[in-house]
Amino acid sequence: MRTKADLQQKVDDDLLWRRRELFNLRTAIEDSEKNKQRQTALLRAGVAVLYAHWEGFVKRAGSYYLEFVSNQRARAIDLTPNFVAIKFKARIVEAAKSKKISTTHDVIDFF
Repeated sequence: MRTKADLQQKVDDDLLWRRRELFNLRTAIEDSEKNKQRQTALLRAGVAVLYAHWEGFVKRAGSYYLEFVSNQRARAIDLTPNFVAIKFKARIVEAAKSKKISTTHDVIDFF
């Protein structure tokens, strides 16, 4: 994913299937109007599905955005601190586990 258009397409595609599924569930709830027990069960299930879709969308859209930012090949100095932390977390964890001063020195040199 290299362009904003690619990012937007991925997010749109993800949102589209979620909206379709929620629409189908809403239709099933409306169609079950004569069976109150079934309608109640579908409504309760709908709350769980709605939450799952919201959580899944936020997670997936966030992942797409991180991938997009990563593909921009920006220099660390051009990134906000939260992206620098994500980018270099593995190095920092490795340095913390290492008993070699050179590993920590490499991290310090970077910063």
